[in-house]
Amino acid sequence: MIPPQLIRRELQRRPFKPFRLHMSDGTSYMVKHQDNCILGRSFLVIPIYSPGQEFPTSYDPLSILHATRLETLEFPEISDSGGAGDSPATAPAQ
Repeated sequence: MIPPQLIRRELQRRPFKPFRLHMSDGTSYMVKHQDNCILGRSFLVIPIYSPGQEFPTSYDPLSILHATRLETLEFPEISDSGGAGDSPATAPAQ
């Protein structure tokens, strides 16, 4: 389990750096903007964007107990106003 404080620290990092959150079942979730991850004490909610969609088409509620690794991604830095062009979060990778 990743401590929620570590996830919060990554979400509050300035400038924000996108990250991938790996889960115990082998799926992973890319968070490309800090506003696209709702963090609770024991859960996360991550919106899922389908290709070509401006707004999320669904969301995944996740238990922090199943988060196994947080990987910082090497994308161009994203300002508080967005930027870098891509959708904020993508469908889970298998």
